This record gives sequence, structure tokens and C-alpha cells, in this order.
Amino acid sequence: MGNGFILLGRIGGNVIGFEAINERLCKIRLKSKYNNLTLINIYAPTDDKTDVAREKFYDDLQTVLDGTPKSDTLIVLGDANAKLGKEDVYNKAGSILYMNYRTEMGRCY
Repeated sequence: MGNGFILLGRIGGNVIGFEAINERLCKIRLKSKYNNLTLINIYAPTDDKTDVAREKFYDDLQTVLDGTPKSDTLIVLGDANAKLGKEDVYNKAGSILYMNYRTEMGRCY
């Protein structure tokens, strides 16, 4: 388990900083033309992990977000790792049939 970034070409020369927070979070800060860019790469725990593990991940993510300069363009990317399941109820809107997907924690996708 882990994550990181692969930088190709001239992008490597624009790196201001890199931080590996833990095996599930890392961030890189890049110099760009108008303002700096912060990319946060996530690998979130699934709903079948313990509440403690999920809370630690989201606490760590919030700490990283809070430490990002407000002037930076911020992009959070990676694997949100949602475990999806089908609702028993199908919804119909006009002629489009769709299903709600919901995790055990109640998040709807």
C-alpha cells in the first residue's frame, strides 16, 4: 500500500516541495505561472476498516488541507476507495432510470 507522484518532463523543475505524510497521504507543491499548485494524493480506507482507521485518515487529511496556503490552487486526487452497493429502490426521473449507490456509512454516490 502507498501512493506518490510521477513527474515527467520539465515539471520536475517546478517542484517546491514534497511531503509523504503517511502510507495513505502525500502532497507535492509545484510552482506555476500565476500561483502555486498543491496536489494531495489520497488512498482512503474502505468502509470495512475500523472507525479509528477511517477517523485517523480524515483527521490527517484535514491537517494537510489546513496547512495548504490559501493562495495555492488545491487539487485532491487519488483513490477515495468507496465500497458501493445497490439500493433496493430504483428512482426514475423523466425517461432516465438511475440507481443510488450508498456505502455502509450512508454516503450516497
